[in-house]
Amino acid sequence: MSQQQSIVSVYRLQALARALLPRERVASCCRAMVPGAPFVDIFRLPQHAAARYGNLIRCASYWTCPVCARKIAARRALELAALLDAHEAAGGVAAMLTLT
Repeated sequence: MSQQQSIVSVYRLQALARALLPRERVASCCRAMVPGAPFVDIFRLPQHAAARYGNLIRCASYWTCPVCARKIAARRALELAALLDAHEAAGGVAAMLTLT
C-alpha cells in the first residue's frame, strides 16, 4: 500500500468513526474551525511535497480517531527514538521484552 493510499484509508476510517460516534470529539475532528479563527489556513510543505490545513479542530483522541492516532503515534515514536539515543549515548543499554 502506497503512502497516498494509506492516508486515504485513514480518512475513510475517520469518516466511519464520525458516523458511529456522532456525539464524540472525533465527529468534528478536521471538520470544524477553531473558535475565533478568521479562516482555514493552508500551509505548503515543499520538503515533503505536501500541504496541510490550519485552524481546524483536532480531537486528539488516540483511541477513536485514526487521523489523530497516526499523528500521535508518529510523534511518540520520535520522542522514544530521541530518548533511546540519549540513553545509549550515556552508556546505557535498551532492550524490549514482551510477555504474553
